[in-house]
Amino acid sequence: MKKLAAFLVIAFVSSQLIAQMRFNPQIGLSMMNVGNPPAGVNFDGKAGVSIGADLRVGGRFQIIPGAHFLSTVSAYSSSTAGNSTIITGDVKTNYIKLKALAGYNIIDGSIFKFRANFGPSYDFLVSKKSSVLGNVNSGDFFLQGGLGIDVLFLTADVGYAQALTNKFESGAGKSRGVYINLGIVL
Repeated sequence: MKKLAAFLVIAFVSSQLIAQMRFNPQIGLSMMNVGNPPAGVNFDGKAGVSIGADLRVGGRFQIIPGAHFLSTVSAYSSSTAGNSTIITGDVKTNYIKLKALAGYNIIDGSIFKFRANFGPSYDFLVSKKSSVLGNVNSGDFFLQGGLGIDVLFLTADVGYAQALTNKFESGAGKSRGVYINLGIVL
């Protein structure tokens, strides 16, 4: 009898979660930069690309786990003290971003929704192309937050992400930047 009751409770909760779960594939642009870089190095963020999907679990209040492939590009220049030689180039990095955000629909209409979200994410380094810079850490913890709208099944999000960990093994540099994503809600 206890097993049957437990099964019924789990089945009921699962059905309620599935009924309030939406799939949100997205594509977007990001502009990431590095603050407090290593001595003698300057960064200037360029547009990068993001593609992935989120799950929205809940009604007005939501838990939003997601996974995205993120490709970033930063222009850099480097010089040594007393040396007139300046080295320039691009740092190209690819990441898998896993996030676990909390969201709240400020306006929760059937046709139009306006929402805010906030939470942690982690970027796993997949690849890096740069012949000049030192070792990049294998990943970065971020806090990110943003605003979004849904109109019918179309969605748009803008936000800001700030790294909590250093980008380089030397202990220098923290990534930060803005993003915009467009997608659909299924």
